Amino acid sequence: MPTTAASVEATRAHWSLGDLWITHLAGEETERHFALLETLWAPAFPAPLHVHRDADELYYVLEGELTVYLPGRVVRRGVGGWVYCPRGVPHAYEVTSPTPARLLYVGSPVGFERFVAAAGEPARDLTLPPGEADIARAITLAPKYGIEILGVPGELPDGTPPAEPSGAAYWSLGSLAIVHLSREDTEGRYSFVEHLIAPGERPPTHVHGREGQLWYVLEGELTVHLRGETRRCHSGEWAYGPPGVPHTHEVTSETPARVLEVNSPAGFEDFIAAAGQPAGELTVPPSGEPDLSRAIALAPKYGIDVMGRPGALP
Repeated sequence: MPTTAASVEATRAHWSLGDLWITHLAGEETERHFALLETLWAPAFPAPLHVHRDADELYYVLEGELTVYLPGRVVRRGVGGWVYCPRGVPHAYEVTSPTPARLLYVGSPVGFERFVAAAGEPARDLTLPPGEADIARAITLAPKYGIEILGVPGELPDGTPPAEPSGAAYWSLGSLAIVHLSREDTEGRYSFVEHLIAPGERPPTHVHGREGQLWYVLEGELTVHLRGETRRCHSGEWAYGPPGVPHTHEVTSETPARVLEVNSPAGFEDFIAAAGQPAGELTVPPSGEPDLSRAIALAPKYGIDVMGRPGALP
């Protein structure tokens, strides 16, 4: 099982649905908890009204602007914004920026990455596809993957708006941790957390008995040490640590690192809250050493085994 990605393999990039899709993590690599894809959509690209019967979708905007039409709600997100659409909620979307939109996509449970591959073709380069998309093929395949097409592009959903995730922010374990999605939002499948971590911060080597963890770097540099492997992640790069693999990580840039984290199954966000305190503002915690003794004492309750002192590598 691969734990990091240094480059995109040809078999992982597809021209599909009129877009470029790159599968960073397939279901087979996350114990089928979630899939991580990166996608590039053309300006004014509209998706028809549809619903996913089996999977929840999360989109995080890396470049451009995305507008999502949900029942009773229009959500417009620019860089750094995100939209969560639970299964069973009809929706449509379009790129509303004058330039292409680059997005991260988290699907749970898994399977959408297989639809992308089946409805498209291997990408010959990492650009938008040439020519028109074979939408008829995608529509024919959609039911096999739990997707129902409800209308044409431009048709909008109606009904009751889905609940909005509540979110919370903590100063915990030496970082600012913004919990965007918790177990309550995803029925326990995963949590979605954004961290702002000061330079030099490194937790003790530890192992999660329950969850795998994905780290995607937005700003700065995060060096991840997995057992027998070290990966230096810059902006746009990521690493994945499966459950049961000892690891630690350190901010090795001179500025704070902003990192997206997916924990699957959910639960690590509860440890973040228990080991920390509500953040007074959305900045790195005030200077001073984090209270690691409290975190170490709480760790076993959350399936975490601390294996070494800070600075020791797995």
